[in-house]
Amino acid sequence: MNSARPFGLLTCLGAVLVAVPAMAADFYESEDNNNKMQANAFGGLVAGDRILGVTTGALVYPNSGLATADYFKLSLAGLNSGIYRHRLVIDSNTPGHTGSIRGLTQTNGVINTSTDALLQQSSASTNPSRFNQWYGFGKGESLYYRVAGQSSTTDEYRVRLETVAVTPMNLGSYMAGQIVISTMNQNHSTDTDLWVYDSSFSALPGFGNDKNSILGGGTGVGDQSRLARTYAPGRYYVALSTSNLANSLASPADDDYRSGAVTDFPDMILNGGTDAGLRLTFSISGLNDSNTFSAHKGAPYDVFFGTFNVVPEPASMAALGLGVAALLRRKRK
Repeated sequence: MNSARPFGLLTCLGAVLVAVPAMAADFYESEDNNNKMQANAFGGLVAGDRILGVTTGALVYPNSGLATADYFKLSLAGLNSGIYRHRLVIDSNTPGHTGSIRGLTQTNGVINTSTDALLQQSSASTNPSRFNQWYGFGKGESLYYRVAGQSSTTDEYRVRLETVAVTPMNLGSYMAGQIVISTMNQNHSTDTDLWVYDSSFSALPGFGNDKNSILGGGTGVGDQSRLARTYAPGRYYVALSTSNLANSLASPADDDYRSGAVTDFPDMILNGGTDAGLRLTFSISGLNDSNTFSAHKGAPYDVFFGTFNVVPEPASMAALGLGVAALLRRKRK
């Protein structure tokens, strides 16, 4: 159930204005919602909205009743184009619930439809406890979310949506052509995973790497990432974290690990690990320059974001200038 609501003042989070509802809405679960196909569908969610329900177990279909897990298909309201960190935080007078973001399995680069993979599971030891987290781009992304209970969780659970804007690090400019993004040889052994997005925050097919490979120009040894791709002029964004970093795209052919789970829907990205305090230092190498950037995964499920520009090669600019000059000469005649 979702009712119309007035909006309060605009609050600046990072560099993006986010409309904060003056009155949040509550959405109530209904049985049976014990698998993806029977998930309760709630749309237009904004920060402050809550999902409420009762579950005393983690059973799934064909079981039924309160002892089954509760599945939800959640769709967020659109926001200004940008990067946003979203959280679902569970609270209850009888704590003990586990939240999870669901996805699809992948086998050797082939996404297995109609599957139910665990992408991320909440933990009682995080701060805040029992939260799940993902990143979106203001496009009204959808996801499958599950709440499981146990025999002691007899009271109602309340899941609240929180949203903050994220400002990416400026990574400079590079000439068009091949650019290599790598976490190798950076004095850390973090198992990394990365993906590149275009100027409209759309994930570029094939522009991701979990584990470097000989085919991709790496050594094929270790769990660090190396992505060598050809870039046209424009603005790009890189998302970097520990493995598994999941969006809706399959792993490319030159990734040495191609069986990581993916999201059901596009326009979101998440990390599944509760590990924290890890170095993600990486380099970007273009045709004429190479830069190293310090990055960290500071907290569970965190993803680092950076942005860089790709500019035309000087020869291309010179040719463009000659073309413009010739056009002007013709106009004078």
